[in-house]
Amino acid sequence: MASKIPMEIVTSWLEHQNDEKGIQFLWTVCRNVSKTWRGAVDYIFAHKHLSRIELYTLRVRVSASDGYPAFFGISFVFDRLADGNSSRVVVKDTDPRPWGPVDASEFNKSIHAAPREHPPFILSMAKTDIDIPISDLSIDLPELSFDWKITLSRFFSKQKSLINRGAGHHGAV
Repeated sequence: MASKIPMEIVTSWLEHQNDEKGIQFLWTVCRNVSKTWRGAVDYIFAHKHLSRIELYTLRVRVSASDGYPAFFGISFVFDRLADGNSSRVVVKDTDPRPWGPVDASEFNKSIHAAPREHPPFILSMAKTDIDIPISDLSIDLPELSFDWKITLSRFFSKQKSLINRGAGHHGAV
C-alpha cells in the first residue's frame, strides 16, 4: 500500500517549476490531478507566476492629439490581483500616457471589433508569446482586468497544441 505524500512536499516541489516547460507542466498536468493540486497550482500562479504576464495589443486605433487616428501597439504588465476577486488580474499600461475619453472609447471599440480568429492581444509568459482571446475583459484605462484562470487555460492549451503540431518555439505565434 502506497502512502500519501504530504501536501507541503508536493507544494514545495510545485513551486520549483519555474522554466517554460515547468510552468506548462504545472498548468496542463499538475492542475488536473485533483482539487487539492488545482488549488495549490492556482495559489502558486497567483503569487509567483502572474507577475510575469505581459499583454500586447495589436493594431489598436487610438485618436491622436491632432485628431487623426493612430495605429500602434500598447504594452500592459501585471499590476495586481483584483480586489475581492482572486480570479481576476489587473494589468497596467506601461506608458504613462494621458487617456482621454475619446482615446478610451476608440481603444474599447477597436478591441471589441477584432475578429475572433485574430484576437487583438498577445499574451506573453515564460518566453512564449501567443495570440489568444482574453476572457471576461474589462477596460478601465490605463488598466485592463480579466479572468486569468480561463485566459491561461486558453494560453497553455494553444501552446500545447502548437508543440504537438511541431511548432513549439520561442517567440510570437
